[in-house]
Amino acid sequence: MAHCSVGILLAFGLAGTAMSAAAGEALAPLSTFKDCDHCPEMVVIPAGKFLRGSAANEPSRTTWEEPQHEVTFTKPFAIGKYEVTFEEWGACVSAGGCVGPDTGDHGWGRGRRPAILHTWEEATSYADWLTTSTGRRYRLPSEAEWEYAARAGTTTAFATGRTISSDQANFDGTRPYEDAVQGEFRQQTLPVGSYPANAFGLHDMHGNVQEYAEDCWTESYESAHVDGSAWTEGGCKFRAMRGGHWRSGAPMLRSAMRTRVYPNYRRPTIGFRLLAEPSEGQNIQTLTTYDVVNPPPCTNNKGETVRFIESSRGRSGIAAGMAIRDRSGKPVIFRSNYAATPPEFQSFIDRHECAHHQTGDVDRPLPPRNSAEHLMNESISDCVAILRMRDEDGYNRAAFSRVAAAMRHDMAKIGFPEISISSRISNIDNCYTKYGSPQDFIIGILKQRGLL
Repeated sequence: MAHCSVGILLAFGLAGTAMSAAAGEALAPLSTFKDCDHCPEMVVIPAGKFLRGSAANEPSRTTWEEPQHEVTFTKPFAIGKYEVTFEEWGACVSAGGCVGPDTGDHGWGRGRRPAILHTWEEATSYADWLTTSTGRRYRLPSEAEWEYAARAGTTTAFATGRTISSDQANFDGTRPYEDAVQGEFRQQTLPVGSYPANAFGLHDMHGNVQEYAEDCWTESYESAHVDGSAWTEGGCKFRAMRGGHWRSGAPMLRSAMRTRVYPNYRRPTIGFRLLAEPSEGQNIQTLTTYDVVNPPPCTNNKGETVRFIESSRGRSGIAAGMAIRDRSGKPVIFRSNYAATPPEFQSFIDRHECAHHQTGDVDRPLPPRNSAEHLMNESISDCVAILRMRDEDGYNRAAFSRVAAAMRHDMAKIGFPEISISSRISNIDNCYTKYGSPQDFIIGILKQRGLL
């Protein structure tokens, strides 16, 4: 009896080492680069699609975030790993490329803290200076590009899940989201990168400073572009901002949250990060490979050791696992195309397939594909897998987000509907946060099935 799970396509990667990106040089998705010593470090964001805006049942949503709609990026782009810092802004001022007064730092310090108190026009002047200096076009990101990068494959209110804490972002933790516990209010900006990155390797997409977008402000998404480009039609009395800031309550940090600002407005809560477009003659890789990680120990519900076997079977470019008994009746898991997916998702697939052995699925009649029983078996194995990764490998929320992003990318590529993808990721999130040890969970399933 075979049970299998499918991994992620090659078009997804892990953050690499920062490098100079010359014309003609291939850049892999989620690799990083700097065009010069004083330039901001950029992360290559993979092409893909996502649902922009908030779901109807998302707490604290506004009408500015609707209607929810699909946006597709046909090509990768690069966005700042961090918000632009005082240090980076200062290089532009020293070179005579940036306009505007020295606005101060509120006594908090400069260096690697985000540059604050600059207008939208001044932020674009910094982007123009980098464009002239490097030969690559730099600009503010569109709202869609920003949200796609901020979500990093998630569909929850935050890239961190259904809630966010002051251990994950710089905001007023005394005003939490929904039923989250209260946290710390630090009352100032912090150096960029003080908190863990999201699954795309980007820091401070939630909080620290609110970030300018390229778009003119609109009251809704009724006429929004579906290709991710900025809305610049009509007058631009206001510009859009995203991300929330150090003085915001948690609801303002939601991935879908948007607000507006006058282009000449200065606040200590506002900063920016930039987007970079590929140089002429430069290409961004859509294929990459990974080291294949060693499988974890696996013992089935009968105490038999499960062997992992590398296989050439499976769909090209898609990592997959299959739990089965071989011709001699021994429990095995076949692994195929594992070099096509990041290490975190390789581990998830291994543990998912091991769970089919541990819960007795392999020795039970195989239910029809996509039947209620089949989907329940898959959900149970997902739960066991994420609990083992949490307890045995010490996987934190950032690592979980990378697993979820890989799963989302792969399922969408294969053709699963959005409702199926969101349901599966939500199930894993619930397991990660609500259940105890994986062994207790497995024992409960075996008792329920009369196998213990």
